[in-house]
Amino acid sequence: MAGGLGFFGIWLFGGPRINVYPVIENGNVAFEIRYSGINGLLGFKVEEGGRTLWAIKTSYERGHKILYGVLPTGGKLAARQLVPPSGERPPDIRGKRVTVLVQYQYDSGFAGVY
Repeated sequence: MAGGLGFFGIWLFGGPRINVYPVIENGNVAFEIRYSGINGLLGFKVEEGGRTLWAIKTSYERGHKILYGVLPTGGKLAARQLVPPSGERPPDIRGKRVTVLVQYQYDSGFAGVY
């Protein structure tokens, strides 16, 4: 029953929304992130064929653009690169089909019900 209330709360209030769009800026890949209803980004990962090419951990990042291979600076704490090891550049993804996974945090009006 509580799950039904949570679903109703998300439907009633619209829940969080997030869309990611790849763009090229000065020859570099960037991801425009349009969102609403979230408190911040907690992680960002780029994969090709199930293989992680670049993964970062952020702390409530509030920016709306992430430049591939560059740690964002808008979070509460410094972002950390998980893959590849810190200091290494991720492989070039221009012209490739990749999957982007975004981890984020949001509050629900029915959070106490779960």
